[in-house]
Amino acid sequence: MLELDHLLEHFLDLGYPDLDEVGRARFVALLGEQDQDLSDWFMGRRAPEDPDTAGLVRHILAIVSADSGPHSGTFVR
Repeated sequence: MLELDHLLEHFLDLGYPDLDEVGRARFVALLGEQDQDLSDWFMGRRAPEDPDTAGLVRHILAIVSADSGPHSGTFVR
């Protein structure tokens, strides 16, 4: 899913460098999730069952939506 790729790439530029070791490990684990699950989570159709994953998804959305760059509206509800 191209929009999902753009969202995650944008977060890599904006927010990933500020994550601690645990946050970076969670992000890497997030990348292993199914695209449809990621799409549902980032579009707000449902939330991840794991609270840590849900927190990371909210964090990613907050970082990307706060940016006024070219991808800021992509996949953010």
